[in-house]
Amino acid sequence: MICEDVCGTTVLQSAVSEVFETMVFMEVEPKEVSEPFLAGDPWVMSSVAFRGNFDGVLTLVCSRDCARTVAMNMLALDDLNELDESDVADTLGEITNMTMGTLKSNLYDVVGELAVSVPMVVSGTNVTSQLGEADRKICARVRIGREFDLDMTLIYKD
Repeated sequence: MICEDVCGTTVLQSAVSEVFETMVFMEVEPKEVSEPFLAGDPWVMSSVAFRGNFDGVLTLVCSRDCARTVAMNMLALDDLNELDESDVADTLGEITNMTMGTLKSNLYDVVGELAVSVPMVVSGTNVTSQLGEADRKICARVRIGREFDLDMTLIYKD
């Protein structure tokens, strides 16, 4: 039903750009996915599941430093000491939720209504994902604020 022509890397990059440029006040530029992301480095991953005419999950992954910078910008903080780790998780979860909302709106004419879960945020040092037998995966990467990379993955059942 859905294919990369309908929801490809450009659609993912566009949704993230809209959210980051209006809510976080950071410039977003497309970037090629040419190398593994954050191997062994501290990272933060936020995901939102969706169900409807197609089911899946949207994930955003960035470095811990990127997540902190995003949180500071979105919360209009000047001092890193004002930032709590829960603020970082809440902010990245909200960014993922808004990105999914943008995708949902942009895809409505093609896929209809989608029910969306609350965001889940985890952090660690190794990022891996497993695909189920019938799952498809679309990956995109952007450069945020000319300093940080953010990976987006949309995994769905076709």
